[in-house]
Amino acid sequence: KGESNMRSFVGGNHKMVGSKSSLVELIGKLKSGLGDAGNVDVVIAPPTLYLDHAHQLLAGSPIQLSGQNC
Repeated sequence: KGESNMRSFVGGNHKMVGSKSSLVELIGKLKSGLGDAGNVDVVIAPPTLYLDHAHQLLAGSPIQLSGQNC
């Protein structure tokens, strides 16, 4: 088989569940678990209250950040 140019997408929406410390833990696990996942786009959407903190934690990471409007 030939090599595929398709990329996978993994996204997670936290709703309003969790805390700042659980966000730190989740991002840490995602960052360490991604390895060389060059063909996967990863996006997290934490509660609006934690967007700035998540942005800081994701600096330099291939993980993308999204907001939610609920």
